[in-house]
Amino acid sequence: MDEPMRRDEDEPWPEPAPAPGSYLVVVEQVYYQVRGEEPAAAESRYARHVSGDEQCYERHVRAGPEWRPLDLGWLAGRPLSLLVLRNDEGRHLDANPTPERRRELDGRVVELAQDGGGAFALVRPGESLRLEPADPARLRLRCRAGAARCVLGAYPG
Repeated sequence: MDEPMRRDEDEPWPEPAPAPGSYLVVVEQVYYQVRGEEPAAAESRYARHVSGDEQCYERHVRAGPEWRPLDLGWLAGRPLSLLVLRNDEGRHLDANPTPERRRELDGRVVELAQDGGGAFALVRPGESLRLEPADPARLRLRCRAGAARCVLGAYPG
């Protein structure tokens, strides 16, 4: 039988290993299907630890026709591990839209750009975008036609 580990009275107890901080988990699936063929699938799954234990920041925003900086709340000026932008236009409709209303909703594409540049990403109604921004403070948002309801999620880095 093994003897219990002994230590000298003057020997300090070992320091416990630091508990891991917060972590981020992403699971996404993309399918593309050509008529009459099997769908092609792309999957991505990962998890990683992030520094700190701050809460994520989620905000309902309205993108209008003018470029505006993103409201990142208490995470402004800090690195982000992930930014998620969802265009909620066309979701949660009370009735089936007319073809004219459907065209109007489909035109509410949200654009994302860095200050001083043109749009580098589009988020169509009902769709979302995720990215890890190198400099979140430089990001700008607008809607191509009218205004679009969006949800912005910022996750601390």
